[in-house]
Amino acid sequence: MPQRMERAIIIGAGITGMAISAQLSQAKIHHVVVGTPPPNQAPKLGESMEMLSSVLLDEMFPNAMAEQLNAKGHDVRAVVASPEFAGCPDEEILIGAVEAGRALVTANIKDFMPIDARYRAASRVHAGLIMVSAKTFPQNRTYVTTVTSALDALLGAADSIQPGGVIFLTRAGLTKPAPCPNSALLSEVVASLVGQR
Repeated sequence: MPQRMERAIIIGAGITGMAISAQLSQAKIHHVVVGTPPPNQAPKLGESMEMLSSVLLDEMFPNAMAEQLNAKGHDVRAVVASPEFAGCPDEEILIGAVEAGRALVTANIKDFMPIDARYRAASRVHAGLIMVSAKTFPQNRTYVTTVTSALDALLGAADSIQPGGVIFLTRAGLTKPAPCPNSALLSEVVASLVGQR
């Protein structure tokens, strides 16, 4: 009798669907993603799907920081250089980051932690939040340089930014991100599919 090949079907090609696809690909599980990916986020034929590592710098960071990180090969935009974000409240900036598939880098921890909590309570997933603490990065004359170096290290690490995750940036830049709110479900799905092989 011929062996039957089972395949997983992922409904939705947004951030969560692509995160599940990436996990299944790593586990070498055949799967199909059904849905339309966000604009400019679709992998091309033969290209693998990797976790997102594009970021948006919140309004307290200068565009020069984005330019320096882009020169090092990263995909970074700054709110201050994006007219569509001029005068937008924090929630709208995060929505714009989500729509663009970008994690948001911010030093505005007191406002974005409650926004993250609301996202989790509503089972919504953002592309990741990278928090820059004033305790770790005092706002002195070396602030921009040290934050840029830490972001360069973080963005250079594989799978450093997880959808729905919150990371507190360290001076080394490398830190274990908090799991996405759907990580337990994702692990359960992958484990059940691996067990069926």
